[in-house]
Amino acid sequence: MQEETAKQALELAKSGVPYLVFVVPLLVESGFWIKFIDHLVVVDCPEETQIQRVMHRNNMPRQAVIDIINAQTSRTARLATADATIENQDDLEILKTAVFNLHQKILKIGKEQPSSS
Repeated sequence: MQEETAKQALELAKSGVPYLVFVVPLLVESGFWIKFIDHLVVVDCPEETQIQRVMHRNNMPRQAVIDIINAQTSRTARLATADATIENQDDLEILKTAVFNLHQKILKIGKEQPSSS
């Protein structure tokens, strides 16, 4: 799956699209995708918000969610790897504005320095 996705991504990159978005929840842990990216965006929220969202979405008990979070790379380490961060703790309009602003910034970066991947 990873190899096929990487192949398709390389084909798209050659087609002249301004940038590609990889949605990889455990990117830092996987190690595979990091070599394909020029700019890492981490979508972040407070840990308590994350816990509540996972409990609600997956119908999981609190401690199970905490155990999963604790088995992953720490929030601090994820944020340290980021070139940019989008805060996903407010309402949808604030999130949309943050995504749009980052989109504009990445387009500008792409014009100034072509991809190295």
